Amino acid sequence: MSKVLKGVKNEITLQVTANVMDDMGKETPVKFKLTFKRIPDRKKVKEVVDSVAHGENDDLSVIQEYLLGWSGIEFDDGTPVEFNDENLEMVMTDRDYARAIVDGFGKVQLGYKALQAKNS
Repeated sequence: MSKVLKGVKNEITLQVTANVMDDMGKETPVKFKLTFKRIPDRKKVKEVVDSVAHGENDDLSVIQEYLLGWSGIEFDDGTPVEFNDENLEMVMTDRDYARAIVDGFGKVQLGYKALQAKNS
């Protein structure tokens, strides 16, 4: 049985924000929570990120592999969007929600400070 470092978790839940633009160009923040499976090996994280950067993989396939669930994503009538593959594909077609989900993946796998440095 391998030992795990103190504080290291296999699953991480975090809150993200989709800044959804209305027809007047105003952004409305929509907050929701995502739970990701953490990739413990830094080499594997680099491989996954590089596979997307080089077109060998796309955002959706990576997210499908590592996103375990969500809460707080709703249809415009307030009905919760159930987490499943079909709804994930639908949510990922919206650029604002997709950006929030992909950014959440980056925060979990790369770490917040690493992600900020990468995007600077």
